[in-house]
Amino acid sequence: MWVVVTLVAVVLQALRTSMQQKLRSQLSITAAGFVRYFYGAPLALAAVGIAVIGFGQTLEAPPATFWVTVTAAGVAQIVGTVALITAFDRRGFAVGTVYAKTEVLQVAVFSALVLHEQLGLWGWAGAGVCLVGVAWLALARPRPVPGGSTVLGGPAVLGGPAVLGGPAVLGGSAVKTDGLATQKRQGTQNPGPIDPGSVFRVDAALGFGLLAGAGFALASVWIRASSKSLGDHPAVFRALLTLAAMNTIQMVINGTQMLLTNADDVRAVVHTWRSSSAVGLLSVCGSAGWALAVTLQTATKVRTLGQVELLLTFAISHRFLGERHRRNEYLASALVVAGVGIVLALG
Repeated sequence: MWVVVTLVAVVLQALRTSMQQKLRSQLSITAAGFVRYFYGAPLALAAVGIAVIGFGQTLEAPPATFWVTVTAAGVAQIVGTVALITAFDRRGFAVGTVYAKTEVLQVAVFSALVLHEQLGLWGWAGAGVCLVGVAWLALARPRPVPGGSTVLGGPAVLGGPAVLGGPAVLGGSAVKTDGLATQKRQGTQNPGPIDPGSVFRVDAALGFGLLAGAGFALASVWIRASSKSLGDHPAVFRALLTLAAMNTIQMVINGTQMLLTNADDVRAVVHTWRSSSAVGLLSVCGSAGWALAVTLQTATKVRTLGQVELLLTFAISHRFLGERHRRNEYLASALVVAGVGIVLALG
């Protein structure tokens, strides 16, 4: 059952993150991440209410450890979400997602340390293959942009205003943040060799992707710990209760921070309710799937299976976001998927 639940969560997550990327034409990075909690928390609380009133589930006071771990999971997911959206701005939707998939190894480490759930030898080998794929992708020089700039480290050149203060990325517009731009890529020139030591200096998306992976890995581990602390309730109810508590905490923490630093962001989230509420709906459904999956199975295996999202990501980025990628980016992503297969089959 956990395999089916995970695959459904993967589809919902891929759709949600692609919609969040498109929201960047209207919202800041923080606000684009906040919509999933602002619109998702009421839906999660409603689901718990339906389970209690409609299906007779008993709602008992969770133990103190539940509140500690669910709060930690919520904060980790906020950090991961903001870092992921920032990685999208730096290198595009598909490549930013691949970088975040370093969570495969990170969730294995955190599961071993926090929950004492170990991978076997082949499992660690598969996680290593995933990392090789990510490193290969990091070394892939982005396509040059007509006008002399590369996708990384130069101003937007292809006609169309930047996302910060401009229309959506669809249709050739650039996504620009702090002088870095991600654009619809064209041309086939060979950019020449790249110095591996310069990856961390040049590709800011890698750093943000690693941070996103760490955030999501820790969130998965702590969500499983929270759900397990709820005792003998049915797995679905434990998953819903954990999700509702986490989303509510996230809404309070992230919303308070935004009100104190930039209240206009909160107003923008409300103003864009048509598109933002769809993100919230997909988020709560997808998060419920992840929460149920890690309740039924170890976080390491669930998040490893979740790497098949890469296949959907490249399809979505090509079809709906107009992104173009080099052959070596596809090959590197295939290596990540191969590592996933090793963990699932032999880990």
